[in-house]
Amino acid sequence: MDYNTIERSRKNIASLLDGRRVKDAIDGLRALAREAANGPIIDAIDVVEQSYRYMLQYAADGVSDPERDRIYNDIVVKIKEIADVVVNELVAKTSPKLYYSTLRVERVRPETLESLVKRYSDALDAERVYAELPDGERDIERLASLREAKENVASAIFKKVWTTYPVMQPGVDSLRAITSNQALPDVLRQQVISAVMMNLLEHYSEPLLLVLIDLYLADRNDLGLKSLCCALIVMYEYRGIISRSRELQLRMSGLVDDSRACADIMLIFLQFIRARTTERITKKVQTELVPELMKLKPELRNKLQGIDADDDPEAIAANPDWQEMLDKSGITAKMMELNKMQMEGSDVFLSSFARLKSFPFFNDVANWFVPFVMDSSVVTRVLRNSKGKLMEMVNHSGVFCDNDKYSFILSLSGLPEDRRAVMLGQFDEQSGAMAEMVKSELPDSEKVRENTVNKFVQNLYR
Repeated sequence: MDYNTIERSRKNIASLLDGRRVKDAIDGLRALAREAANGPIIDAIDVVEQSYRYMLQYAADGVSDPERDRIYNDIVVKIKEIADVVVNELVAKTSPKLYYSTLRVERVRPETLESLVKRYSDALDAERVYAELPDGERDIERLASLREAKENVASAIFKKVWTTYPVMQPGVDSLRAITSNQALPDVLRQQVISAVMMNLLEHYSEPLLLVLIDLYLADRNDLGLKSLCCALIVMYEYRGIISRSRELQLRMSGLVDDSRACADIMLIFLQFIRARTTERITKKVQTELVPELMKLKPELRNKLQGIDADDDPEAIAANPDWQEMLDKSGITAKMMELNKMQMEGSDVFLSSFARLKSFPFFNDVANWFVPFVMDSSVVTRVLRNSKGKLMEMVNHSGVFCDNDKYSFILSLSGLPEDRRAVMLGQFDEQSGAMAEMVKSELPDSEKVRENTVNKFVQNLYR
């Protein structure tokens, strides 16, 4: 059975359920399941059909049942979940889609999620022990290799979580244990919640969605906010299904009465709305700002030819002729507009970093979701022992999202080491004051929350 036929069958089952033709939907599901030749799936369909028959029999006998609507909704949700399992089994055999290619590889790997987490903890311990050695006894390449080994296990955990379906209760319990384990680094826990979201966007699973919501309820800070972002994306994608879930209705009714949760939900949706302007901003930069700058190229060349190498750069920049030239061309107004958008949280850097996503680092899907940390193998190899004010500013800056910070670091890797060191030294001299300003800014809790959500949404958008 080809992909289009499978997808048509799934859509037909969903359409029958929307029309309350449950028996026809079950028959269609059973026919699809025969193609998968999976005994447990057939058994699950039998259980659902039996529940539906009992419900109809009680109704026909005139038995009053206040739980009938809940039972009906549970049956509908279960049919859709089984349909997802069947389609997953059929499509996984031949689909070239990245998800299914990864799934086929993961299915032949013997490691469990628990064993991978154990390997990660061991790799983390080995890295920490070596990193604490005195500088003279520590080799940078050895340290980078230890960090890379740890990151490779984190990537394997991401792929395991992303492709595991259906997730049984022991798997749900393991995910809850990982996301709530504060002994594990936030960098891993964030990758796990992103993997849970990616899993859910492939197949709906109420227990997995509850993992994301419950993490927010338990932790209202950085990680919890990101988990809520993921949960809201999934809930929007499956808004037709979640309206039937009593468990989710109970969770959401609790959030509605929580002023902190309401404020966070409004903040997240505001960032989703802002993300929709990203393409417009990118187009504005490419079609308005860049062409105007190109038009000025001859005039800029003429002005620069009259400048002596010994002239004071600050005096040159202060020349009113430069400002007049920019004002007349309209560039000043466009830059001010973009700056205002950036201050409001809009993503103005997508076009700038779009060409910096071809590094091998981004060939691993897990790396698109990894938070930026200064002790990553990428940063270790590029900067070696140099971690000056520029990198301190980049690390603490609220301007770039994690994804773009890695792009920036990787762009430096193409320079010879001696030129890279000179350039970083020059940057450090120029960015020292800005780095101090970034560090000295008093933290505003609401601005911190807004920036956390803003940058996480930008990461997801990329």
